[in-house]
Parts: sequence; C-alpha cells; structure tokens
Amino acid sequence: MKAKVYLIGESWLISMIEDKDIQGFRDYVENEEFPLFEEPIEFDTEKEAQRFCASLYVEGSEGFPTEVLPLRSYEKYDQPYIEAIESI
Repeated sequence: MKAKVYLIGESWLISMIEDKDIQGFRDYVENEEFPLFEEPIEFDTEKEAQRFCASLYVEGSEGFPTEVLPLRSYEKYDQPYIEAIESI
C-alpha cells in the first residue's frame, strides 16, 4: 500500500493539529490564497514512510528542520487534516 507524508513546518499550524483544531485548520486551508503546503512525499510502503518519519526526530536529519510534524496517510488521526489539504 502506498503511503504519503505531508510535512508541516509552521509552528502555528502544528499547534492547531496538536490541539485537535480541525475546524481552524480547515478554515485556514479554505480561506488562504496560498496555503503553506508542499507536495507530499510518497513511499511504496507504510514501513518506508514510518522509517522516514522516525528519522525526522533525529536532530533534523535529511535536511528537514527539527520542528516539523508529519501528517501520514496511514494514520487515522491525520486523515481529516490530509483531506483538508487535498481539497484545495
């Protein structure tokens, strides 16, 4: 099964996700002219995506900032946020 990972790097967007503010997140996505989202990183398997996400917490490896939150297509909790991003 293919897996996608969106990397969220803006601290205020991370706070919305951590606070479970899906409505605030949706409002941002729907009302912002230029939302702050890059294309997702795609993996052939969930296991590859999991390894990648684990590497994010090793002092910003792979050139990514240490303050980044991955939204993973295989995680139920992340689904509403990914659906909001993909709706634009």
